[in-house]
Amino acid sequence: MRLYGYAEPDQMIGTIDTPIDGQMATFEVRADMIVDCGDEKLVEIEISEDGILDGEDVKLTEEGREAIVQALTDWYDFELIADPERVRNLQARMIASEWHGPGTLLAGLSTGGIIAEGLDDEIQSLIENAETDEDRGRLRSLLAYVRETGPRERVPGWSELSW
Repeated sequence: MRLYGYAEPDQMIGTIDTPIDGQMATFEVRADMIVDCGDEKLVEIEISEDGILDGEDVKLTEEGREAIVQALTDWYDFELIADPERVRNLQARMIASEWHGPGTLLAGLSTGGIIAEGLDDEIQSLIENAETDEDRGRLRSLLAYVRETGPRERVPGWSELSW
């Protein structure tokens, strides 16, 4: 299960106990920062679907999920973002803004959410010329976003997506 939201810590890794059928089960939790927004950080939290209860494997239930979100809220000032699509759009805008130049198709994505024909090739070229694995990874995630989303015109409100 993946959650997106704002939190204070750079990274939370470990386990969390949550009620399953009236007993406490343990689930692995990992959080990675997506964007540093100053006082808070946009994070992606991954919670294992399989946990341990009295030495036996158990599945995460809706009750357990709600308890985990509440615990993250209480312990880490976690603020859940209910719309993962907003997070994907924010990530795409952020990466595009780091890589676009004047007059490029990537500039249209950065400033207006526009996915024009040829953007795929422009990003592929950037991947081939990127200097680090981290840069290539970020650009590959942007390429996947562009391919999944497909061509589109300007997106209303896109410029308000900020970090």
